[in-house]
Amino acid sequence: MKSPKNLLLLGLFFVAAVILNITTTSFGQSSSRMTILNKTGSYLHVYIEGTVYPYVAPERSVTHSASARETFYIEVFYSPGQGQTSTMIDTTFTLPYTPATTYTTGDNCSCEDPNSSWSCSEDEGVVTNPAQGGSAHWEVTPDLFEESQGD
Repeated sequence: MKSPKNLLLLGLFFVAAVILNITTTSFGQSSSRMTILNKTGSYLHVYIEGTVYPYVAPERSVTHSASARETFYIEVFYSPGQGQTSTMIDTTFTLPYTPATTYTTGDNCSCEDPNSSWSCSEDEGVVTNPAQGGSAHWEVTPDLFEESQGD
């Protein structure tokens, strides 16, 4: 049987872990994520912002993460060796995005009476909110390749 002291420590650890998880998820995400799902019957090469994801199998996806941004430039084409034409889809995908903000607060006084013996600071403070990225999901279908041939 476990001692009450060990159970108390285990309980405190659990509570701390829950609080830390809530804190980390409540601040939003500071990166942007783009997920591409291959809905064709062929393997695809996916290029997102300088990163190549080769031979993405049918019904599989890749997820690209980057610093918070508003758009991703994407190129998708059939992987070599499948007898498909060299048709390529290129697009710019727009994501939800909140830019970083910085503002200055004024007269931060830590006491009610500036003339009292309590310490009082009237310095200005600077608050910075980091950029918040979003995420998006794009399904690549054979129809998209057919439509891109007309462009």
